[in-house]
Amino acid sequence: MLDHLRKEILETSKRVLFITGAGLSLDSGIPLFRSENGTNDGSVIWNAELESWATVQSFRADPKKWYLTLKSQFKYWNAFLTAKPNQGHIVLSRLCQKFDRIKVITQNIDGLMQASGCPDESVIEVHGRIHYLRCSNTSCQYSHSKYSNIDWNYMINQEIAPRDLQLKWKCPSCHSPS
Repeated sequence: MLDHLRKEILETSKRVLFITGAGLSLDSGIPLFRSENGTNDGSVIWNAELESWATVQSFRADPKKWYLTLKSQFKYWNAFLTAKPNQGHIVLSRLCQKFDRIKVITQNIDGLMQASGCPDESVIEVHGRIHYLRCSNTSCQYSHSKYSNIDWNYMINQEIAPRDLQLKWKCPSCHSPS
């Protein structure tokens, strides 16, 4: 079986698509997005509380409150900020570097495929990336095809009272909140 798979990937001219999810980044210290049994057991990123406010509508209504809620509810910051690519990322990256016919679709927002050296054109990120922001103004060019880098340390490493938070992340084009 493995020999057949190896030949199918390495010794043909066929296009190959890998689809990855949270399991790929687990060995890098990033927890699963959802629990296998569907409960809020505290070992996963997503829970019902986060789901209730993690919407475009709640962001547009009050971006400062949205970021403050994210800061207070999201306990996995350090995992995302310190994660390094694992062997799975590296193997996929090497395949993509060697064969431009190989692509990776990832649901992960951690950017570890690119951090492993995988060419940008080989990776399709379905849910975006935690290290980049898009403009919230849908008529702005930065809302669809351009992104701004984000330094989460600005918010994470300081105690900010809601009234004192100055939203640092504004679109470089139209200055809407990102």
